[in-house]
Amino acid sequence: YILVVMDDFKNVLLLKLKTKRGQEEKWSLISRKLKGKEDCEKCIEKALKTSIKTLIFDLNKVKEVAINDEENYMLYVGNIKEKPMLDKAYSDYKWINKNTLSEYNVEEFEKNILEEIL
Repeated sequence: YILVVMDDFKNVLLLKLKTKRGQEEKWSLISRKLKGKEDCEKCIEKALKTSIKTLIFDLNKVKEVAINDEENYMLYVGNIKEKPMLDKAYSDYKWINKNTLSEYNVEEFEKNILEEIL
């Protein structure tokens, strides 16, 4: 699944992945593959707990998104009400909107998702 986290002002949360010196910085949405007998909601809760240590509200399933010929993800949108506490895999976060999307290095499929939602 892929999760788009929004605030009350319809801004979207992007996470900056930690990179080694000299590597291009990358920003991403929260995503995770289902493991074992997990259902989607449990999977989302675990991903949020590990990546930004917060709870999600108003979680809605939006649609299935094809990443490539072999991978499909379910797209969910939800809100958080508190400040994210980042996992060590991330170095920063930003709340972005349609006007600032082009300033961030995001995977092409995530950019397409964001353009559609914003």
